[in-house]
Parts: sequence; C-alpha cells; structure tokens
Amino acid sequence: MGIKSIDIREFPLRRSTFGYDKKDVEGLKELCIDSLTEASRTVTKLEDELRHTKRGLTEHEQREGVLKDTITTAHKMVDDLKENANREADLILAEARQKAEEITRHAHQRVIEIQQEISRLKAQRLELEVTMQATLNYHMSMLNLEGTEARGRDMEGDKLALFPNKEKNC
Repeated sequence: MGIKSIDIREFPLRRSTFGYDKKDVEGLKELCIDSLTEASRTVTKLEDELRHTKRGLTEHEQREGVLKDTITTAHKMVDDLKENANREADLILAEARQKAEEITRHAHQRVIEIQQEISRLKAQRLELEVTMQATLNYHMSMLNLEGTEARGRDMEGDKLALFPNKEKNC
C-alpha cells in the first residue's frame, strides 16, 4: 500500500546546521519518488482501464445501435407483412365474393332456363295430351261408326239369313 500525503507531512525531518538533515531529506525524497512512481503507475493503469472501458462502451453502444436498428427493421417488416397479409386477404375475399356472385348469377340463370324448359315441356305435354285425346276421340268415333255400320250389316245379314235367297232354291 502506498504512502499517503499525511505520511509525507508527518515525516520526521531532523534539523542540522544548515537546515534539515541530508539523509532525512533524501529519505523523504525517495519516499516521494516511490509514492509518485506508484501513483503514476496507478494513473497509467487506470487510464488504460478507462480507455479499455470506453472502447468496450463504444462497442456496446454500437451493438445497441445495431440491435435498435434490427428491432426497428423487424417491427417494420412485421408491420409490412401484416399489411400485405391484410391486403392479400382482402383481395382473396373480393375474388371469393366475385366468384360467389358469378356462381349465384349462373345458378339463377340456370334456374330460369330450367323453369323455361319445364314450362315448354308442360306445354308440349298438354299439346300431346290434346292431340292424343283428339286422336283417341277420332278413333273412338271411327270405332263407333264402324260398329254401327257393322251392326247394320250384321242386321242385314241376319235379315237375309231369315229370308233365304229365293234364287238359290229355285
């Protein structure tokens, strides 16, 4: 442990004829030199440590700056990604809505076409029923007419059979 200023103040200097004792003064001088040398070494060591610490602090500050920039960039990227995802989601929804409207429109058009086809087929069926009824009625009337004519012929035939032909017998 080095000497303190109080040690120098209280260093015992003996008086001699022309001032202080030369050996005591030389001893004090050596003590001061040793103390200054030690203090100088300590100051140099502390200055080196301070420079090293400042360098480390500067490096840490630079790293902190890089980290802050990285974090800021990451936040911006996250925000950009969210914004792009939202934009893309909106586009997908718009496309889906448009396709849904197109499908709905196509389905409505198809319903109209099917209803028209049903109406056309009903009209065709009705026309066919009317035609078939008319044909049946015609054939029924023809059968009735033929039946009446046939009955008339049968009656004539029966009449002829009751009255045999005189020419044959003669």
